[in-house]
Amino acid sequence: MSATPSPELAPWNVALRALRQALKGAHPTSELLAHLDVLEATLQASQSEKLMTEQAGLQALYTVAHKVNASLDWTETLDEAIKALVALTGAERGALLLLDDQGEPQVRLIYPVEEGSRKPSFSESIVSEAIQQGSPIFTHDAQLDPRFSTQESVIAQGLRSVLCAPLIALGRPLGAIYLEHRMKSEAFRSQDLTFLGMAAELIALALTNAQKYQYLQQRLNARTRNLKFLQDMMQTLQKDYNYPRILHQSLQWAMQAVGAARGALGTLEVNGLRWQTQQGGLVSNYERVHSVLRDQRPVLEPTLIILPLTRTARPLGVLTLESGATPFNADQHTLIQSVATVIALFLENARLYEGLRQAQQSQWDLVHHMLTSLEPPLRALEAGEAQAPQNLRHIWNTLHTFTLLEEGRYPLALLPVKLRPALFAVLEAHHPLWVARDMHVELDMPESLPPVLADPDALTMIFTQLLRNAILYTPPHGRVYIQVDLMPDAPGFILCSIEDTGYGINQAEQEFIFTPFFRSQRPQIQSVPGSGLGLAIVKRLVEIHGGQIGFRSLPDEGSTFYFTLPKTDGNEVL
Repeated sequence: MSATPSPELAPWNVALRALRQALKGAHPTSELLAHLDVLEATLQASQSEKLMTEQAGLQALYTVAHKVNASLDWTETLDEAIKALVALTGAERGALLLLDDQGEPQVRLIYPVEEGSRKPSFSESIVSEAIQQGSPIFTHDAQLDPRFSTQESVIAQGLRSVLCAPLIALGRPLGAIYLEHRMKSEAFRSQDLTFLGMAAELIALALTNAQKYQYLQQRLNARTRNLKFLQDMMQTLQKDYNYPRILHQSLQWAMQAVGAARGALGTLEVNGLRWQTQQGGLVSNYERVHSVLRDQRPVLEPTLIILPLTRTARPLGVLTLESGATPFNADQHTLIQSVATVIALFLENARLYEGLRQAQQSQWDLVHHMLTSLEPPLRALEAGEAQAPQNLRHIWNTLHTFTLLEEGRYPLALLPVKLRPALFAVLEAHHPLWVARDMHVELDMPESLPPVLADPDALTMIFTQLLRNAILYTPPHGRVYIQVDLMPDAPGFILCSIEDTGYGINQAEQEFIFTPFFRSQRPQIQSVPGSGLGLAIVKRLVEIHGGQIGFRSLPDEGSTFYFTLPKTDGNEVL
């Protein structure tokens, strides 16, 4: 099979055939015929050489394609591709340049490898023009080429022959393939430019695929690391249900997750936000913290993270973190939100565990205290005292209510209730008591306050117990101040507080104030009859309404008990 003439040699072949046809019958000399034979042989040899060159180029192009698709490790495969291009073109040196984040070309691979730590040199002007125009550049001698002869890089490096093809994938420039020969002009042929352009398309596609693979691999690795981190965190936290330790450990895990320099963890208590633990300095950005608690929307910024801690849409607290020298990134923002979910879960579990522990302990105390409390009225009943049955009924009712609450059987009937009439009814019932002690009782409550969602009987018990305690444990001529308003940090709740100028509570006894059957050992307190169940019942009634209760107190100065109840917009109001 004869080779198809190349376009460059086709006119010569046509002219040679026409000349032989014209010489037929003209009796040309043997010398002329010999010259024609030599010319024809030369054309055939050129044709064969060109065909072999093209075949070699195609073979080399196949080699490049095979190498760049052999692996998704682009560093290894493209290094082999650069070597193949250098061998194909006879270049003195070849390089792969990729654009950095600022769009500047940087040498990523070079062959042959240069000795020493000197930065690899190349013609920045030629590379930049190839990338900008989006097509290959070919110069036989850059020193004489008017496009580049005045460029500093061309002069300084003594560049001669240069081939450069841009790497473009999906219309986006990635970099360039750069081949040069500094000592020799016209070192490259025109077909080298064609092969380089085709190779650049293959390399750009392979590079894009490799970068996508590396991105997905990095995301997978990051996801695996995050899951392992969360697993380790949960395994550590589930070993301990001590509330203060859970708070401290949770903040440590959160700071470790994102490399934070400063952090703090706060919980929502009945009187607002309370910072439980801090590391690296005091909390700043108070206004933004309260905004996050109000709107329940996190702040995720390079230098600041503020996350609400919630369980089943119920706010528990807030986590705030500040970066150091290194800002937070998007992956860390994703991880810390999962960390916050875990923290909220374990905070709730720790609270539930503490409540369960106290409930179990109270079951043992209940039997002992029931016998102790019932003994005096029973003796009085045996002695024929008329008052004994009434006292016995009060103690029995108290124990019965407490038992229902402990067992979760209290018949709670939630309704929209206006606080003003409910409070006035309790105040009126206790009016003779505070008048007899010459006390001043004041109520501060807005007229427009919305109703609360509460059990009317339970609400009466709560106000009755707290008001009665404030009156009985305050010396004559004292003062009781009742305040009711919307809770500042949680607009969905109403805050009620009862402040007195009474005996107060010793510091050592304050942690037991809501413990069933606990009573202070101070003589002023012991002189007032009581079962030690009143505040325990109040606490449980408040909590089953979805509220919280707390207090502050100073001995001989007085106490303030405060609690929250959820407000409602219900229409049928009692």
